[in-house]
Amino acid sequence: MIDRGIVGHQWLRFPASHYTLRRPSQYRSKSQCEVDVVYDSIDPKEPEGEWQSIAPFRILSYDIECKGRKGHFPDAKCDPVIQIANVLQLQGTNEHPVRNVFVLGSCTPIAGADVITFDTEKDMLGAWARFVLATDPDELTGYNTDNFDMPYLIERAR
Repeated sequence: MIDRGIVGHQWLRFPASHYTLRRPSQYRSKSQCEVDVVYDSIDPKEPEGEWQSIAPFRILSYDIECKGRKGHFPDAKCDPVIQIANVLQLQGTNEHPVRNVFVLGSCTPIAGADVITFDTEKDMLGAWARFVLATDPDELTGYNTDNFDMPYLIERAR
């Protein structure tokens, strides 16, 4: 990226004769498409004119709730995740094609969100992992997700 002057979230152009589109069976990631390209043929576009628009990234915001033991801060080794709330936004739009809450057990209806219930935490965490793969977010975000939510989910999944 440094050698080509590429910055994050920048539009790139590959000349047609300088890249090869991979077949899905060759993918090394969960991306929608993959290409092989010689790095010095990548044409990074300055954010001007048609290249100034924002790509329609899918941003998944999530938050978890845990059931801690009385008088104790939740501990992933023993306290279950009881809810995972999700909002998917298409960057540059006001669209939120997904608003849902994965719930262990049940809860009352939540205005503007689909409530998806599970009998076991294992089923809920597995369904959430499949949900993340299916929505294919370009960015995952939320409040304190790096320091609490994601490590907690990983530990509970173990």
